[in-house]
Formats: sequence, structure tokens, C-alpha cells
Amino acid sequence: MFDISHPIIPVSIDLNGVTVSSMDIHPKQKKLYFVANDKKIYEYNFISKVIVSKEMPMENLTKIKLSPNGNYAVISDDTQKIALFDISKFPEVKLIGSHKGHRHTITAVACSEEPLAYFGGDELGKISKFYFKIDSKVGILPSWTSKNGRVNDIKYDETKNALIIATNLGIWIHDISRAHTESCATKDDIPLTITCSPQLSQTFAVGFQSGNFNVYEKTDFTLRSTRNFTGPIVSACYDQSCEYVAIGVKDEAIYCIQQDPEKVMQFGTSQQSTCPIAFAQLDETLPTRNGVDVASIAASIQKKAEETGKMVFTEERTTTTTTVTKTKPFPDFRPDEIETKVISQEPTKTETKRFITRRKQIVEKNVDTNINMEKLEEKSETTQIQEPQISETSITVDDLTKQKAQEKKIQDIAQTPPRIPSSPKFNIQEPDFTNNKPEEKPEKKSDKNQKNPESEVYSFVSDSGSDDQNSKPEVAELKNFMRGCFENMSQQMNTIYMDLLCKLKNLDDRVSKIEKSLGTKK
Repeated sequence: MFDISHPIIPVSIDLNGVTVSSMDIHPKQKKLYFVANDKKIYEYNFISKVIVSKEMPMENLTKIKLSPNGNYAVISDDTQKIALFDISKFPEVKLIGSHKGHRHTITAVACSEEPLAYFGGDELGKISKFYFKIDSKVGILPSWTSKNGRVNDIKYDETKNALIIATNLGIWIHDISRAHTESCATKDDIPLTITCSPQLSQTFAVGFQSGNFNVYEKTDFTLRSTRNFTGPIVSACYDQSCEYVAIGVKDEAIYCIQQDPEKVMQFGTSQQSTCPIAFAQLDETLPTRNGVDVASIAASIQKKAEETGKMVFTEERTTTTTTVTKTKPFPDFRPDEIETKVISQEPTKTETKRFITRRKQIVEKNVDTNINMEKLEEKSETTQIQEPQISETSITVDDLTKQKAQEKKIQDIAQTPPRIPSSPKFNIQEPDFTNNKPEEKPEKKSDKNQKNPESEVYSFVSDSGSDDQNSKPEVAELKNFMRGCFENMSQQMNTIYMDLLCKLKNLDDRVSKIEKSLGTKK
């Protein structure tokens, strides 16, 4: 059990290994009733902290539900049996009536007001109604079957005198007085648990296998709000004031959501998340154990944790947040162990010894590195820095400009796509070896930067090659070769074009023949 005001310390009830399968809170008294797998029903008084048990004439008990006035309890077991007991004078229990006829295990039970009727739903979706009056025999009315298979949960709505039923593929609302049923399909999502409260006359909440927790209108199933969790919601419950709602998420934890202002608190562990949940409205805070005020201890732990920043037990988050920090509960809590479990952070003897040895190793390593650094510094001081020797043959500015111009020219020629000239002109002058005079330059010097698009490729070849390679016979041979290539290509294109024309003509003839044949058939 958890107190909402101090959620970090749970109040546990030791049952010596007994597994609790279902529980319910008395609507008018501060008592908790639950059943277990040891054939017993238990009553826990929140005021006196006393547990009273009573063995029932049934096998392993699976479900329990109290009537709206709290005087009767509907109990089922794993042998397909359902029974109604008078628990107003507990531990004296009186059997009112029982029935054993379901073919499958009962999965959900509910109980209405006096004259009482109680209901049972099984794995096939069969819901039987048992109606009786005080001091009379139980009359079993004809059972009716839901259309969607297995019944996961049944809740009796006092405000509408109706049953809210969660089945495999939808939600059903059955009006008992009018014998009218309305359904709401939930697509591929399976509703697992339903919770409603007498204080909420217009809405009810449903937990789904996908982790959605939706609030619907009772009249037309209009979706009011939704919240998503990371695992299937197996149990949910409102408190009496409807200020809080507790949600059990499978394999994760139990969450308590405060409606206004919105706040999410986490309780329990993943093992406790599959257990049933019930709210009890108590006026007092956490009880004392062995003369120690648990509430004050919890407040002091929380204060120290907030100061140190090492432990956080609760967390606020918005509706869109899905990640939640795991809390750290204390299932085996004892007041004398608080200091050693939570606050004490002093290392043990073995830890201090390991720390000292590790510190020595680090210091020795640092000393060795310092000695090596000193040796390196001494060596660097003795060694003289040799400056690079500059050679006598230096590069002039004119050479650099010529080199850059030539690189730019080559780059421009490489970027432009090569074109075959239509009528190339070659102005190649052979050197005159007869005269020993130096060669005279022509008056009109062609600018190197100006490019002739027709002779661009050949100028590049003549610039890059030697004088022997740029003779007239070789240039003429290259010109003839390129011209022959173009002629061959044009002939091939002409032949391909003529072939295509012939094929198209043949296709036209065939199409015309097919059309004529189709026309004659019609």
C-alpha cells in the first residue's frame, strides 16, 4: 500500500507467500477485502491495522466484487463456480446462493443494488445474470452472449443502472432496466479493464492492451481524453473523490495520476504492476512502525535526496511524455535501516584499500611521465634547429606568370567539349636552317589568350607536342581520318533510318489488314 502524500515508503502486508488475485474496497467503511489462492477471503481494517481471514467453501478464488452498499460480495473460483455471500458481519459469512454451470473459467464478475443481481462472464463471452431477493432462492435468468468473445472486465454503473463490459473487440453498455445494449468497436485494440465512479455520471475510463487509457462519454461513446503508456494496462481505479486515478501498466509500474493540477506519480515495481488496484480514502497519514513516525522519516529522506540530488522518487510530466524515471521502493523497509540504505555513502574498508592502491599506481605513473618529459626538454635544448638552405637557382616572377597562364589555358581547353572543325586552317612555318640568323618574329603577333574555336583541338596538340610531330603530312592524315569517320557514321545513320521506315510501313500494312478482318467479322 502506498500513501499519495509520501509515495517513497510502501506499507506492506505480509501474507506468507499467498498470491492475491482480486480485491475491492468497502464503499462505506475503511476496509479492504481481497481473495487469494489459499481458499480464503481477507478483511483488512485501515484504522486498526488488523487482518481477519475466513476460509470459503470454494477452490482457488479468482474474483471478488462488493455490492454498492458493501453488505454482499460476489466471488468466483477457477472451477467455473460463482457465489454470493453476505459479509455484513464478517468474519461470519453467509452463503446466499451459488451456481456452477459455466463451461469456461469466469473472467469477470459484477454486482448490482438490492434487489441484487450479480453477473459472471467467461472466456466465450457468455454473461449470466443471477437475480434474487432476500430470503428467497436464486433465480437464474436466461443468459445472453456478447458478440465479441472473451469478457475481460465488467463494471456496474450505479448512476445509469447499467453494465459496462469490456470484450475482445469492443465495449458494451447494457441497460438493465430497459434490457438494451449499445456497443462501441475499438478497431484492433483490445480493452482489458474498465473503471467508473458514482461521482462521474457521464464518463467512464478504459485501459487497452496497446497502453492507451481513454475516457469516454456514456451516452454516445465520444472520446473525451486519452493518455498513452508503454505497456498494456491491466488494472485501473478511481478514488472516491475522482481526484486521482491509479493505473497498473504490465511489466512496468503502477502510476497515480492527479487530475487537477495534473501530476503523475509512480509506485511499486514491474512485479506489482499486474496486481489489482483499489483506492481507500483515509483521513490519517502513514502509520507508525515500532514507535517511529514513518511520515516524518519519509519527509526527511526526500529532503536530503533533493539537497544531494542523488535520488528522486516522484516526477511530474505532461500528457505527451512517455518516459518515466524508475523509482526506488523499499519493500523490506525497517526504520532502523534508513540511514544505512539511503543516506550512508561511506566506503567500506575494501573500497578504501582499493582506492589507496589505485591512487599509488596513478602517482607512480605520473612521476614516470614527468621524468620522461624532463628528459625530452633537455634533449630539445641541446639539439640545434637547422634552418632550411635556400638554393641559388631561384624562380623569377616572369616564369611564374608564364606557368600560370599556360595552366589556365590548359584548364579552359579541358573544360570546353572538343569540336571537329569544318574547315581547319593550319599556319605552320618550317624553320629555315640555311640562315644562321635568328628567326624574326612576325609583326602581327597572335594573342595567346584569344581562342579560335575551329582550330582549338589542333592548337592544343601543336602546343603540347614537339616540332617533329606537327609536320604537314601527319596533320593531313589526321584530317582525312576524321572526315572518313564522319562519312561512315552518316552512312550508318542513313541505313538505320531507312530500316526503321520500312518496319513502320510493314506495321501499318499489318494494322490495316487486322482492321479490315475485324470489320468483316462484325
